[in-house]
Amino acid sequence: MARDDEYGHMDDRPLAQPCLARIERLLDHCDEVAEMLDVIGRTLVDERDDDVGSTVAEVLDEVEETFVDERDAEVESMVADLLEAVRSARQDTYETLDRELSKLLAADPGYGSDELTPGTKDRYIGELTDHHDRLCAVTAGLSDRIEEGDHEGALACVDEARTALRHLESATLHLKCMLRSDGTSVVPADGADGGSVVKGRITQDGTAASGLTVRAYDRDLRGHERLGEATTNADGRYRIAYGPDVFAAGERASADLLIRVYDEVGGRLAASDVRYNADASETIDLEIPPEVVVEPSEYARLRHELKAVLNGVELTDLSKEDVEFLRHELDLAGRAAYPAGGETLTTLLEAAALEERFPADTELLYGLGRQDVELRVETFATTSTEEMMICYETAVAENIVGHRENAESDITAIQRRASRSVERRDWQSRAVIFEVIDVDGDPAPGYRLSLADQLSGRSIASGTTDAEGRVTIQVTMPPGDDAMRALDATVTNQVGEAIVSKQLSVTAGSPSTVTLPRGVGDDGTAIGELDPRTIGLPEEATAALEAVSLAEIRSAGDVASLGIDLNSEVGDHVADVARLALMADLETASALATAGYDSPVSVADTPVETFVESIGDGVDPDVAREIHTTSQVQSAVLSATLAGRRAAVANGTDVPAFDIGGDA
Repeated sequence: MARDDEYGHMDDRPLAQPCLARIERLLDHCDEVAEMLDVIGRTLVDERDDDVGSTVAEVLDEVEETFVDERDAEVESMVADLLEAVRSARQDTYETLDRELSKLLAADPGYGSDELTPGTKDRYIGELTDHHDRLCAVTAGLSDRIEEGDHEGALACVDEARTALRHLESATLHLKCMLRSDGTSVVPADGADGGSVVKGRITQDGTAASGLTVRAYDRDLRGHERLGEATTNADGRYRIAYGPDVFAAGERASADLLIRVYDEVGGRLAASDVRYNADASETIDLEIPPEVVVEPSEYARLRHELKAVLNGVELTDLSKEDVEFLRHELDLAGRAAYPAGGETLTTLLEAAALEERFPADTELLYGLGRQDVELRVETFATTSTEEMMICYETAVAENIVGHRENAESDITAIQRRASRSVERRDWQSRAVIFEVIDVDGDPAPGYRLSLADQLSGRSIASGTTDAEGRVTIQVTMPPGDDAMRALDATVTNQVGEAIVSKQLSVTAGSPSTVTLPRGVGDDGTAIGELDPRTIGLPEEATAALEAVSLAEIRSAGDVASLGIDLNSEVGDHVADVARLALMADLETASALATAGYDSPVSVADTPVETFVESIGDGVDPDVAREIHTTSQVQSAVLSATLAGRRAAVANGTDVPAFDIGGDA
């Protein structure tokens, strides 16, 4: 591939030669891999046998035969060679290229494109490495598919490997162009090998915006593929050339083109609309909105530069030695971009540490800290919102941080949390008595009571009621015998189902009571010990369910899951009664099931008067309204439980063991 003609002559500076030579070897490797993939693809499809038949089925039959017999060993050998070539190039290329680029940029920081700097070099090397690792992974997958005899999977891997290879070659060509003095051309030159070009001018308030990064993308169904990038010149103009191979997926003739403009640290400033089926030469001018600050904020610049040297280490994990190294490495004291010098990093670390304790953004805290606000809990607890906002707005005006729409509400949230933290420093652990009773006032033993802070939702403690329906739980309380604390209490039954949730204002001096919904308590009893008429069962069904409780049916979801052979209509009725028994006595639950309700959620979803009317004379209207209120509580408990389970799954923590019967 005659790339020298397409991209210009090799640079004659000695330190540039090893970098460009290494890049040329990588591009040659891409050519070699592409040829190997073509051979493997042709072998899998067996193009020599195109005349086996005219129908798709006949062709696929012949391909499958060919794949599993004499061509199998040949393909395995070729894939093994391919995997070895890809892995060896991966091991031999990027560390060497990284070292050579570092030498070049250290000796001549102004070499090549303005965008290629010691700070951005790691990003380019990382992008190349990621694409090559993807190519390695897909090639290994191809080897596995061949070994398993998975013909369709092998062909899919070949296509995926070609895509990964295109991305690798595009990124390599982009880095090569960054090493050229103009820094404007990417992939082939205009008109070479059917190449295309997009050019234009970037302005703000009618004035040229120079030194900005412009990236061209091809819009896909669910994402974007980068075509290339350039840096705007003194007149705000850019020019990006790209080849058809970059967007050739799906055999399209042109790109669905859009451009985006970024500042020097990667912050997006503006974006164009998509130009579908773009011509070979397109002009896209873009005006940056007047309210957008083109110059990166001090915070954005600092985080960008730190990212290149932190190597994934969190700010809160840095040692004193690490911090001292970073101060010197970034030369914070000697650069006009950081007027606070070494204290810049100190403020950032304090902001990151405070962010771990409060629902706040590090950038917001950094801006306040740079205006001499002490980043301590006590400061936020004692300083007014107005004073904080003045400091924040000054930080924005000085371009220390970017503008945030919700800054005031965020500051208020921090202050509220800080005030609670300061107030609770004198709180002490106190023994608080809770009692759980049924609607008749009788104690409810064996129920589990769980407590959470009403403001934060944070779980506090839990315990199980004794024979008298009581449980003593240690709760952190304000000082004083009459002090109160707002808590959320949730009661679960003996099989782990949430029964009721209630807001309590508890004191250490007197018990707090939670009353169970009507009917709760009977569903742990075996159905054989109940009056079958109570739950509307024929005698033969009662015999089949003799040893089973409603709680067990609810936990299983239905009768069939317990291995009990029962008429489906009767089984559905029993399962509905089991769910409705969470909020009503069994006779009422049976009446609700007969009226067409199958869970507390279905009751809660029905307007109260419609519900009362729908069950007619079967249930007293006042009792029906009470049941409807209880169903809304049960529905809220269900929603909270499911939300907790989803959060646990998302965070990778233990999923709560209890559940609520129902069809939600």
